[in-house]
Amino acid sequence: MSPLRGFDQAVAISQKHINESLARRYTLYPTLQAFNVRTDDEEDGAIQAQMLPPTVDLYFPGEPRKAYFSLHFKSGTFDYYAKRSGETQKSKHTLSVTGWKLVFIAKLTRQDLQTLPSDVMDNMLVDMKKNITNKPGSYSLSQILIDLTTADAVDWEALRSETPGMNPAVGEDIRAKAALRQLLFIYVSQLAKESLSILGYSITVKDPKDANPVMPSLPPVSVSTQTMPASVDSGSPGKSGDSNAFLFLEMAGDVTGRTAPLNALEGSYAWVRDDESGVMLIGKESLWDRFFVGHLKFINEEALVLVNKLGRWVETGGKEGGSVGDAIPWSLTDSSFPNNLEWTSRDQTSASFSWHDGKKNDKSDWGFGWTSHKREQWDASVKTNVRMDPGTNHLTVNNSISFQYQQANDSTHGRGDTISDLRTEAASVDWDLILAFNSVKGGILGFDVQVQNLKCSCNLSTQTFGVFQALFGGIIVDDKGKEIMESLIESRMNQIDLAGLVSKALKEQSQFVFPGGGTFFMKDPTFTPDYDLRVSLNYQQRREDQGVTK
Repeated sequence: MSPLRGFDQAVAISQKHINESLARRYTLYPTLQAFNVRTDDEEDGAIQAQMLPPTVDLYFPGEPRKAYFSLHFKSGTFDYYAKRSGETQKSKHTLSVTGWKLVFIAKLTRQDLQTLPSDVMDNMLVDMKKNITNKPGSYSLSQILIDLTTADAVDWEALRSETPGMNPAVGEDIRAKAALRQLLFIYVSQLAKESLSILGYSITVKDPKDANPVMPSLPPVSVSTQTMPASVDSGSPGKSGDSNAFLFLEMAGDVTGRTAPLNALEGSYAWVRDDESGVMLIGKESLWDRFFVGHLKFINEEALVLVNKLGRWVETGGKEGGSVGDAIPWSLTDSSFPNNLEWTSRDQTSASFSWHDGKKNDKSDWGFGWTSHKREQWDASVKTNVRMDPGTNHLTVNNSISFQYQQANDSTHGRGDTISDLRTEAASVDWDLILAFNSVKGGILGFDVQVQNLKCSCNLSTQTFGVFQALFGGIIVDDKGKEIMESLIESRMNQIDLAGLVSKALKEQSQFVFPGGGTFFMKDPTFTPDYDLRVSLNYQQRREDQGVTK
């Protein structure tokens, strides 16, 4: 079962990558390394400390739209005022904060991730503002993933925090905790105002082309966010949560009003491998029904062009029909070139096209003591089948074309004896196309097209009826002519650059563009066992990229 469970596509970012991004940001901005905060009333308390990079823990049991955000103290002191037992007034107390870990519960609501507060934009760092305004993308992946734009967006989780030296049995620690809570939210508010806690934003644009001139093939129209553990024991002691993921679950396409399901996905799933920053998954239904089925019809058109050539080769012994891409008039039917290239049948992982038609011509003549009747019939057929191969990086297209020309001649002489002969010239060609995903550049899926299993066969024969089968002639098979014709057709087919024709069509007519091409380095496109298309993601890092946009 696909992990998308009803969504069209998803972007999953690993907990490891988020924490690495936070560490990189703290290196770029030394301001973040200082925690120097005091209350308006000096007797309430103050903290002067040096910070290590914060971390996120995306596993919050039973709450997929919450996460833990932790501040880590490298060194420093915490001053607070409290009245000890037996004392008549408050006195100053100092605790070392070395090794402290203060944990917050962050709410990951959709509104938090899509709202860009004006006061934050006004105070935003220049490089971040440039990144967001110049590269919004279809969406931008955003705020620290945990929204710290306002102090009340997070709750301090005292039970998970580690504060060595604060002894709950001592009465003054109640005062210490109250002072600490006040200082923490002053610090969080300062981070938000100065945009220091923010990695980016989630901004919806009305027209994705405004954000990226290369229109995604399946542009997102709505998004839902949540977290998901890689396994049910991700939160167990000693168990690394690096592969836990933050998910952007999207509904895609050009249908207005499509919205993401309200309920969060439950359970666990290992979305991201250890060597990846993230992964993008395009659902098979969305990919197949809304892109490939419509955009691969050129394969059926090309097969019809080739069967028309095959007919001319057979009828003229290879003298007509062209070779390398020469256009020739349609001659297989009395009507014009077929305009219905739709797949005859399809399911969620494959599609088939079948066409069969032809024409006839009858001509009679007579003279003194004789009559003749000539009947000609042309039949041609095309069959194509394209399928997704799970667990691979390619589509497979099976092609089969066939042509048959028959000429029957009836002649009657003298006393009424009739002699008939039937001349049959037939040929068929089968080949497979392997459309392998070999790269993703700028969000565009690249293909390497290979032609395999090319096979040509012919039948040239004459059958005679009447007057003891024209004096025992019977069926005469032209083996030599058959061999020559098969060799000629195979040579003609090899002269046609089938791989080149398909590659050109894929580039010009059927280009698949992922969302996020300006943000991610994408690689290793592969069909999953559930037929979803999976690509590995790594962020394109520049100094001004405090976060990511897609």
